[in-house]
Amino acid sequence: HNSLLIDVENYPGVEFMQRIRPYYRHIILVGGVSYPPANEIARYVNLQIYQGELFDYPASATALNGPEYLIIDKHYAECEPDPRGPVIVCMGGRDPFNLTPISIAALGGIGHRVIAIRGPAAKWVPEDYQGNAGLELVDSPDSLVPYFDRASLAVVTTGMTCYEALAAGVPVLLTN
Repeated sequence: HNSLLIDVENYPGVEFMQRIRPYYRHIILVGGVSYPPANEIARYVNLQIYQGELFDYPASATALNGPEYLIIDKHYAECEPDPRGPVIVCMGGRDPFNLTPISIAALGGIGHRVIAIRGPAAKWVPEDYQGNAGLELVDSPDSLVPYFDRASLAVVTTGMTCYEALAAGVPVLLTN
């Protein structure tokens, strides 16, 4: 138990890294597509894995950069899109620009059931949307596989959720 693997949705911060560093010989930090380069914490990390291609990566022997390092559940490949299925709205784990409520409003009356998935750090409150006809709210599921299976469309951001939808074969309406 001398290694720590951190799959971050939000920036762990220098203070957190300073606190945990004495307890682990190796720290591996995995960042998604929208994860900002964290040069100030690089000295605490043995390996940084950046899974996207949307920003300038730090040039370092301890960094693995690019979409070839995506970590995606193999079960996404078993999903089957369905043009009559629900529209999935998921703006990632944090939805920093609060795009889910805007998307829910834009999709009203489209003739498809809408499933809005709230990540663990999202700002919007599911209670505000109770009673909307044709809308199902899901709070922080362990996996998106069951939601992308039989979905007709995914409305997502340019983060890991986009890659997961594409791995499931679901058409994507992408916002950044």
